[in-house]
Amino acid sequence: MGLALGRRLTAFRRPQAHRPGLAAVFILSAKGAAVLSELEAIHLLSDLATADGLPSKVDLGELDPMAFPPGELRLAVRRAIDGLSFRDQILPDLSNEARNLLLANDPEKPLYRYSTWADLGRVLGPLRWEWDNWLPSGMLTMIVAEQAAGKSILALRIAACYLRGDPWPDGAPFTGQTGAVLWCEAESSQGMNFDRAARWGLPVDMLRSPIEDPLDDLVLQDPEHLAAIRYFAGQPDVRLVIVDSLSGANTAKENDAAMVHVVKGLATIAKETGKPLILTHHLRKKGLLDNGDRVTLDRVRGATGITQTARVAWAIDAPDPKNEEKRRLSLIKNNPKGVRCAEPIGLTIGEDGVTFCDAPEAPRQETQQDKAADLMKALLRKGPRRATELQEECEGAGVSWDAAKRAKQRGGIVSFRKEGVWWWALEASEGVRE
Repeated sequence: MGLALGRRLTAFRRPQAHRPGLAAVFILSAKGAAVLSELEAIHLLSDLATADGLPSKVDLGELDPMAFPPGELRLAVRRAIDGLSFRDQILPDLSNEARNLLLANDPEKPLYRYSTWADLGRVLGPLRWEWDNWLPSGMLTMIVAEQAAGKSILALRIAACYLRGDPWPDGAPFTGQTGAVLWCEAESSQGMNFDRAARWGLPVDMLRSPIEDPLDDLVLQDPEHLAAIRYFAGQPDVRLVIVDSLSGANTAKENDAAMVHVVKGLATIAKETGKPLILTHHLRKKGLLDNGDRVTLDRVRGATGITQTARVAWAIDAPDPKNEEKRRLSLIKNNPKGVRCAEPIGLTIGEDGVTFCDAPEAPRQETQQDKAADLMKALLRKGPRRATELQEECEGAGVSWDAAKRAKQRGGIVSFRKEGVWWWALEASEGVRE
């Protein structure tokens, strides 16, 4: 068993010439060898905390391997072997669960500590916006839209702000630091995205994937993929993280509680790294019971808890069915305290990029009252008219007299009595008296 484990250990570590004894580590456990892949990392880290070298044998005794969290510790082993300090650089990056397990036998380090809201304030600091009122630092932001509505293209346009300093979609200048963008692809669109980035002239060497094989898709249920996102997102020159998309990166059903857990994990990465993290997701088709012309959180696909963890959510839609090429970007969720709701932004997508403009609106549905108001203004444009004449005109145009009277009450039309006859007129008409 020792030789087999020794080979398996080297399979996920880079050889280090200055640590010649590393591949000769043998591990014994009363729980068996089939579940040792996660324990290997834990005990290698424990030894690194107390000694410069690694022993030739580590006896795990009766420890239960199922109690240890997977994924992140393997990555920590790589970092430890690269020479990072266990106490100062590795241990703080681990989850509370992993940290407590590693410190369980240290009497100077209690398993649990409480924190206060004052501690929280010192950790979080003041709310900082990357893009004012739209994109906060250290928080999860979602872009939601129906399929093929432009989520990925908009995300790449936001990446361009960080890659080469492009202005924000509302025209505000980008004032932050440029750097790398961590793009986590999950919809097998690597070729399309690369072609688009190249045509836009973006520095493709600064668009990074957390997976070594650039053609592989991200799977958020894979603990090593999630650990890799956390690791690369924490690198100093990475300015933005994009996960495209939630449904593509998940093996769970959208209504499954596991999906909510995954989104919380991404929000935690944003919080721990202080970087903005954009997650794209789908809207369901608009149904007969969806009132209004604005996208709401109710249309986001999957469990309702998916959007709870996101602090900001953007929606892309095409409100005018006669001009679907012109789309609208709007805020449908903005939780941070003390911020105003930004106005929607219009966008059109072309071969050379995204063009921003005034936001389109849904066509106004003309009511009987609207028709009556338009008819009255047209009839009264040349001067006052008798009310009886107007009533006859309304009947001939198929507009009810009640609708005309309601239109008058909306303003702009007045009535007056002259020689026992009621007249209507526009407010601006000369010689009109109420």
